[in-house]
Amino acid sequence: MKRQYIILIIISLLITNYKFLAQTSSKGTPPSIIFELKNDGIANVNMPDFNIEAMLLEDEINNETKATAFRFAKAFQLDINPQNSGTWEILPNGDKLWRLSIKSDNAYSLNLIFDEYELPENAALYLYNEDKSFILGAFTNLNNKESKVLPTALVPGDKIFIEYYEPANVKFNGKLHIGQIGHDYRGIFNFEKDGSFGQSGTCNVDINCPDGDAWQVDKHAVCRIIMGGVSLCTGALINNTNNDETPYFLTAHHCTGEAYNTWVFYFNYESPTCNGVDGSISQTVSGCQLRATTSASDAQNLDFCLVELSSTPESAYNPYYAGWNKGTAAASNTIGIHHPSGDVKKISKDNDAPVTGDYGSFGDNAHWQVLEWDLGTTEGGSSGSPLFDENHRIIGDLTGGQASCANSINDYYAKFTISWDYYSTSAKQLKSWLDPAGSNPTTLDGYDPNGGAIVACDFINNFANDPLTYYDFSTSKWGYWTGHNEYAWTKFADKYTNTTYHYVHGINIPCAVAEDNSGSSFITFKVWEGGTQPGAELESVSVLISDFIVDSWNYLAFDPPILTDGNFYVGYEILYNTPHDNFAIYQAHDRYTGVNSSYIYDGSWKSYSSLGLATSLGLDVRTCVSELSDGTITKISPMNVSHPKTNNPKFVSNEINVYPNPVNNIIYVNLGNAELKNANIKIYDIFGKVIFQQDFNTYSQKVELNLTSLKSGMYFVHINNGTEKEIRKISIIK
Repeated sequence: MKRQYIILIIISLLITNYKFLAQTSSKGTPPSIIFELKNDGIANVNMPDFNIEAMLLEDEINNETKATAFRFAKAFQLDINPQNSGTWEILPNGDKLWRLSIKSDNAYSLNLIFDEYELPENAALYLYNEDKSFILGAFTNLNNKESKVLPTALVPGDKIFIEYYEPANVKFNGKLHIGQIGHDYRGIFNFEKDGSFGQSGTCNVDINCPDGDAWQVDKHAVCRIIMGGVSLCTGALINNTNNDETPYFLTAHHCTGEAYNTWVFYFNYESPTCNGVDGSISQTVSGCQLRATTSASDAQNLDFCLVELSSTPESAYNPYYAGWNKGTAAASNTIGIHHPSGDVKKISKDNDAPVTGDYGSFGDNAHWQVLEWDLGTTEGGSSGSPLFDENHRIIGDLTGGQASCANSINDYYAKFTISWDYYSTSAKQLKSWLDPAGSNPTTLDGYDPNGGAIVACDFINNFANDPLTYYDFSTSKWGYWTGHNEYAWTKFADKYTNTTYHYVHGINIPCAVAEDNSGSSFITFKVWEGGTQPGAELESVSVLISDFIVDSWNYLAFDPPILTDGNFYVGYEILYNTPHDNFAIYQAHDRYTGVNSSYIYDGSWKSYSSLGLATSLGLDVRTCVSELSDGTITKISPMNVSHPKTNNPKFVSNEINVYPNPVNNIIYVNLGNAELKNANIKIYDIFGKVIFQQDFNTYSQKVELNLTSLKSGMYFVHINNGTEKEIRKISIIK
């Protein structure tokens, strides 16, 4: 038990040294896992059944007009705290652990609202599903707020476990009270991705498609909101005349049925590529304060709501504070950016000017009416989203309308110019908040607090267009070329030379293997000075192996960023324990006699090429032109980034043709003058996994491949006919 006690202390130190995201938590390990405690005997609370069909019918009616927030969950009110519910245990080291489970049959996911949350230093709260495959936490004293409210993200499944760890020597006992649980009856979440992904109509267009190219800065203002754990809307960060990064956020009044301190704002929830995979939901801020809105009891009910986020969004989110136009003249054309049905961020375009219109019981002539979208549409969940003019300034927020993929007409946006100062009191107007300087401009441009960091930073790597894979040794040896192995290599590094951006802000790590057989093993990531081999160590950060997500990009940020002269090495050091751990990352496919940028250390530094392999580590390094006020977190968290880079690779032969590209289901491979006799064709995903393979023994130069079973995304076609090896990049769009 002494060893387990030491492990727990390590975790506590990691928790207290993290700089946290504005909303939630560091990635931690619940003590029940460390101490190998079973869930048997934990007190459980069962939620009552309810009429899901009736709620879905109500939703169908409401979603037709978008006049209410997009509901996805049933809320149950609770009165649960560690004093009246759950099970307390004393750990072997004298610390305390409180556990409780709550079950709501047939829920797709569950979320909680703690209406009392105040933890002492070094205490930690965790939430997880039944098999502990999904864990939220640790939540700590850094999540304490003046409101004492903590809304949580969604946990998949119909049973949620709450685990609270409190050291024996805390200054005060933690205060926890669960006031609400949300039962997701629509399937807004599942185990592998955000359940809203792909739920919107097929006519909607991803923000990262070519139609969104001109809106790559503005998109960072737009967020998805989950309110009260039960409903969805959209809104946008908005600038004020002081340009001071006050986190004002504009959405619709009809989205405001839930308490403001229960709102959770999801930044950058978007597919990383056009028609690509699901996006990351890791960048969040929870809670806000109402600044201005109106209601049905007012003479003119205006459908706007201005709130102030509980904290300024992290610089790592690349937040953007959108500009605005309070003029009365109609824009020449308009753009909408939004989250239809809670899906990843989409863009809609109307090439014509909007007209003045009325909508429902809201104020007369208080809306801009989009007569017909030329691209995309809006849906439930889009409510509150901004309407931009041709100069990238907000002119309204979405109230509702008839638009859908079937007939994309008549959407109504509450006019910014009416919301500005129709009422004279600050609680019912935008002016008091968005013009603190009192300069009364008609228009205001957007504000980028990173001072151009969106374009002053880049992810750089050495694997270029090579597919990522990982290699183990022959059956006579155990281990991996990029991790633990029988040769006892301890350090791995990749070389970067003459980089334009000198500050290293973080590393995107494609984890291939992560098996912690020692219980508390860690990997230490490092940046070294450049040269013919790694020089002096500039920085190092250790991360528990158990924190890594396998087959995913894991982002590790350096705070503060590391200054280099543009020549440096990035890599990691591993430990050899008994029993031995297994850790490895993805690397570039063997280039045989090609370029190598990777090195190993076994007492001295050696190039991979001297060991018979030409490769590059699959590390994607975030570098910036200046230090900035980055605010990123020294922690592991998943990030969805489009990889590899999308430049066309250089090939040995120009005769080979793979078409069509992009492809839906059927693709053709034509070798030109070569033949497919004794040929092998493999298709790899971006992590180097073989997801299609077929051998051919024919004299034909052309072959047809059926890719019906593959999902949308980027892939690599490998063709080997015995004399030539060719690679082609393809995009599959379903």
